Amino acid sequence: MLGIILILVLIWAGLVMLLWAGSVWFQGYIYSEPSPQLAWGAPVAGTVLAAFFALWCWIDYHSPGKYTDLFHFSPREDHPPFTELWAVKGTSTTRYTLTKDAQGRLDYRDGNGKPIPTHADRIITKEEGEEITFEPERDANGNYKMRTGRSLLYHDARGREMSEDNLGQISTFRWGVFLGAAFLNTFHLALWFVCLWLLVRFQWSHALGLAVIFWLVSTVLIVPTLLAKVETAAQSSHLAAGLAPRGASSTAKCFITKCA
Repeated sequence: MLGIILILVLIWAGLVMLLWAGSVWFQGYIYSEPSPQLAWGAPVAGTVLAAFFALWCWIDYHSPGKYTDLFHFSPREDHPPFTELWAVKGTSTTRYTLTKDAQGRLDYRDGNGKPIPTHADRIITKEEGEEITFEPERDANGNYKMRTGRSLLYHDARGREMSEDNLGQISTFRWGVFLGAAFLNTFHLALWFVCLWLLVRFQWSHALGLAVIFWLVSTVLIVPTLLAKVETAAQSSHLAAGLAPRGASSTAKCFITKCA
């Protein structure tokens, strides 16, 4: 964490210098003279932006990989794989157990070592003692709905999905994650605009254009690099504490322990 704090301090210093020196030059070029407010406005704006990056790091440390930048976040959350499932094909229902293939990839096999058949009619799992059924997507005519470049999808009654090329691994659309990440990224843009307009004293139209530029540069270069280091630190902390990934169920923790 000390390295991340040092990076944040360097970001703060860089922002203050950029906002002060850059604004002195650019305002002197497009206006009659630079704003007299720059002497204190630029340091305050740099501090506000650096504090926001620090807050984002804190959020990402406690929820790694969820509330990331606009180009990397995913509103879907993958759950730990089920240790067993049942595939229904016609009138036959077969139990399959989670194993690993020769390359170390997770795979499901029945008692005779055979894989799950293609396009099963239903996939059944058990979650905390409750039987969950996943039905394949079908079109209006009742045929399997196949999308170009994607495998067949299965959905349960709660809207969770698993794909045929990754059976046993379900994902859930998390509205909270979607709205949280959207808010952080939108607030990031708005913060650049407010700082450039009210603190550094650009005209609002110039402040908006510069805010979009700085927001894009930060989103592409600064935020992903910073959050990647935060997530590495979070992962190391969890491993050092001997914990399974945050949010994993007790069944998943047991499975992780056995496979380690």
